[in-house]
Amino acid sequence: MEKTIPSDIILRLNEEAENKRKSGVKNIINGTIGMFFDEEKKLAFSKTLSDTISKHNKEEDLVYPSVSGTKDYKNSIIKWFISPYYDLDKSNLKIISTPGGTGALYLSISHASKINSLVLIPKISWPNYISISRSVNAPYLMYENYDDNDKFNLESIKKIIDETDYKSVTILINDPCQNPTGYCLTETDFKNLTDYIVSVKDKKINIIYDLAYFDYSDDDVKINLYKNIDILKEYVDIYLCYSFSKSFSVYGLRIGGLALLSKNEESEDVVKELTILARSSWSTTNHMAMNVIADLVSDDDSFTKMKNNILYNKELLKQRANIFIKEKDEIDLKIYPYSSGFFITIPVYDSLSVIENLKEKGIYLAPISNTEIRVALSCISEKEVHSLAKKIKEAI
Repeated sequence: MEKTIPSDIILRLNEEAENKRKSGVKNIINGTIGMFFDEEKKLAFSKTLSDTISKHNKEEDLVYPSVSGTKDYKNSIIKWFISPYYDLDKSNLKIISTPGGTGALYLSISHASKINSLVLIPKISWPNYISISRSVNAPYLMYENYDDNDKFNLESIKKIIDETDYKSVTILINDPCQNPTGYCLTETDFKNLTDYIVSVKDKKINIIYDLAYFDYSDDDVKINLYKNIDILKEYVDIYLCYSFSKSFSVYGLRIGGLALLSKNEESEDVVKELTILARSSWSTTNHMAMNVIADLVSDDDSFTKMKNNILYNKELLKQRANIFIKEKDEIDLKIYPYSSGFFITIPVYDSLSVIENLKEKGIYLAPISNTEIRVALSCISEKEVHSLAKKIKEAI
């Protein structure tokens, strides 16, 4: 009988690892959680950010904002995530503030369920996609991430769309820096996907882009993403899910946004429906968090400092990944294709057994499914990465 992976297992394993560390157990390696820590094991929380937060204890931070969010915050989403990479026609863009990227995904998947759209979820992915889909009764199927050559498996998506009776299909794509594998779609991947979607005539296609790790990819990847979005926006509704929580390392502030890009004449009605969903789920997004982000992004000096902080974090990630990949190659440990980002994922026969074996060595990693475990490079130091691949292979 197949073992069930508990939906809260990552948070529980993180708590267990941290409790052991605090109790004095030495040499605990905690690679469970998607938060970024520096080499001293401190949250990568910049002084620019902390100084800005300290100024926000005023009445304007504590009153209710509008459900869709403040104008300044919506402009911050455009200025930070979109304008540097894409010359946007804002007339077709509608933005709703959300509690983190998860809130944006919840709204997107919820709306898919309301229009009776089949949601296509990558088979190797963040387990919460399924939890959200089930909670809102959205019909879903899983597509294969990679083909036999470890390339993006468009054929799997095509097969499901060709065979389904659903007249509306919503494709969920976590890119760039896919959680949990760290894969980024190539220029060829995007072109093939775009060409196929444009060719579909008998079904209504929608796309949800989970862009939580957007800032941890290279600029050419971001530009290529938007280049293809610019083509697709003429044919499909596109839901862009952003997360300042991830980008600015303010995970507990829960601050993100959903941008709907659509030329559909009914897009205003969709926005109203999404706003009602938000109102009935969390009421409003954290007002103080929106004001903090707006202050940081609107000020050119703070904007530059935050960008530089992320560049520094990206370089640390790259160094950690290079060590792991070099050592896994030396011992022939298989991983899924990795380009950049917080995570590397390893196929195993029985993830829960491997996790228990690793815990005996003081190593905490996350089971993503029954046959995959995830290494969070974001929260382990360069020193801890050394020999980790070998220890994982021994546990397997």
